[in-house]
Amino acid sequence: MKVQTTTSINRIQQPRTQASSGPDRGRHNTGSERVAFSTGARRLMEAKAPEVPDESRIMRLRAAIEDGSFVIDADTIAARMLEEEV
Repeated sequence: MKVQTTTSINRIQQPRTQASSGPDRGRHNTGSERVAFSTGARRLMEAKAPEVPDESRIMRLRAAIEDGSFVIDADTIAARMLEEEV
């Protein structure tokens, strides 16, 4: 099966400009607009930033789990979870 198109894909179209009639009439886009992010948006961006794994810590935790010396402190975990929610 062959797909044929009636429009040229290689053709580059120039953006259309419209006469401005609003309060921004006469303003030119200089590329220096400022954007303010909310606190929530900044937190999301930071949360998505990849962390570099601490290989030495991973090896210490793995060894502690294997030899049975790793202890889970449920109180500390619960307290930190509650701190995150406040």
